[in-house]
Amino acid sequence: MPANLQPEQARLTPSRETRSGTVRSADGTEIAYTTTEASTPGAPWIVLVNGPWSPQPLAIADYLGDRYRFVRSDFRGLGASGCPKDEAAYAIERHADDLEAVLDACGIEHAFWLAFHMGAQVAVETLRRRPSRARALVLVSASVGRAPPPCAAAALALRWGEATAISRSPSLDRAARAIAGSRVGRRALVATGLLGDTLSPRERAERLDALREIRLGPLLRTVAAARGHDAASVLRELDLPVLVVAGDRDRLLPDGAAVRMTRQLSHAELLTVRGGSHFMALEFPELIALRIEQFFGTRSFETRSFET
Repeated sequence: MPANLQPEQARLTPSRETRSGTVRSADGTEIAYTTTEASTPGAPWIVLVNGPWSPQPLAIADYLGDRYRFVRSDFRGLGASGCPKDEAAYAIERHADDLEAVLDACGIEHAFWLAFHMGAQVAVETLRRRPSRARALVLVSASVGRAPPPCAAAALALRWGEATAISRSPSLDRAARAIAGSRVGRRALVATGLLGDTLSPRERAERLDALREIRLGPLLRTVAAARGHDAASVLRELDLPVLVVAGDRDRLLPDGAAVRMTRQLSHAELLTVRGGSHFMALEFPELIALRIEQFFGTRSFETRSFET
């Protein structure tokens, strides 16, 4: 496995050529990224912008098959990317700098975008600067406006996390391993919606293994930055097709967030997945991948017709 691949990344269409690289962002932070080629020459690109603790983009990419090329990067402070010491370096705007640097390094000017969770804020912030980079955008389990956590348990968890992240406690990573390894910790993760109660035992074990390996300080600083970031005003300015995908059992997003986001967009469609949690792309990968493929496929046809 290449050194700068996270375990989930290595599973992305293993039979296809996957390349890894690094690029320096605007502030000098080294950002790790991977690209996966398609069997069809000149296949369109999909920019995968995932949350910092989520394998969902890879699950969908596996179902989309070899009709697309993919690019994704590690959040700063996580995976193989550099870990800035300055807390201000984890602002969503800096993550957008990282994504721009990766796309420039890969020469990707026009692509489909698929964003999950906090990755949606990074995607929208990036497209605020250069909307022409996107042919179409899919937002999954996402909210781009500043909003409080939807339940008291999540609020307490986030407040604790932000406080410990700011203190830069040297025991943070040990705390992550302890939480993932204890029955009480696992129940707390389920209660806050951070670990889906509908995931299979294998998927749940993979999420817990990932938590044991994650650098918790950078993760929590990114979560704190996302809570303070509001890109809702950009939605009205986005002149491109957008598909919003939301689960009706998502406990991490405020009620009605997906509907409000869809209404703010000029060219938006909403797919509500019945029984879907915040991890619905793992629960219903075929359904969601099929709808995304249909959405992107239609836009590919429209683009070719326009260009000819």
